[in-house]
Amino acid sequence: YKNRGIPIYYGSFDSGTEYASIVNRYKQDLGEGVNVYSMVCPTAISFYWPKSSDISHGSETENMENVRSQLSGVTDVNIYDTLMQHRAEPIYSRTDHHWQPLGAYYAAEAFAEAAGVDFDPIDKYQKVTLYGFVGTLYGYTQSAALLNNPEKFIYYKPKNTLKVTQYDSYFQNPTEVELF
Repeated sequence: YKNRGIPIYYGSFDSGTEYASIVNRYKQDLGEGVNVYSMVCPTAISFYWPKSSDISHGSETENMENVRSQLSGVTDVNIYDTLMQHRAEPIYSRTDHHWQPLGAYYAAEAFAEAAGVDFDPIDKYQKVTLYGFVGTLYGYTQSAALLNNPEKFIYYKPKNTLKVTQYDSYFQNPTEVELF
């Protein structure tokens, strides 16, 4: 739709109920001293699906509300509303089933606010742009509309250096490297 691949959502209330019961169980088992959060992440269909379409699919927003209504002692982080405010920005890929790092940033910011932790504004990061990105939705569909309309993939690097330990595929030979 308009050079955007949109995976169809077929989630169910049963799956949402199972998810809520598992999260509630974590909260119960971890006890009062531990905060447990739930962030059900919507996909591109919730923001870009054409209202004129006659293709039947489930409702993510109804299923997210179903989960929310069943949480007990768990803090819900509703990122649907947050992402809807940024719908005109590139928060989801057009050619891939993932959200863009900008969408993930807004979700992380909402989580940090709910958890009461500090979170750097986006201008504290270095913006890196990769051109010509064509993702998994092209791979699945082989759609010429996606192939012929690649997108920019933009990610945000912390300006500070972060060291991490990297292991080989056998979880051996630790090496300290920069994260980016």
